[in-house]
Amino acid sequence: MQVHEFPSSAKVRPHYIGKGDRLRQGIPEKVQVNQLQTIPYIEEKVLPRFREKEVEVEDINKKNMEFELRMERLVAEASAWQQRAKYNDNMINILKINLQQVYA
Repeated sequence: MQVHEFPSSAKVRPHYIGKGDRLRQGIPEKVQVNQLQTIPYIEEKVLPRFREKEVEVEDINKKNMEFELRMERLVAEASAWQQRAKYNDNMINILKINLQQVYA
């Protein structure tokens, strides 16, 4: 196995190391600054929109509740009309029988 050696002229220059270190330190700082800039953006743009959607959901829930109550009333009303129709059918049948007895 052969080991390759670099010539002594191929040394890493110290000023490049400093730039790499600064770059490595600068990235987290930029990420943190970016995150800190994102928070006000969210507060300014996203949160009001979120609140608007919450109001819309509340309105929809309110309307839904109103529709459910209306449906309950309509179901009860439909049931009352069905009972009334049955009563009227029974009354018609009784009157027919009475008429048949009168003519018989």
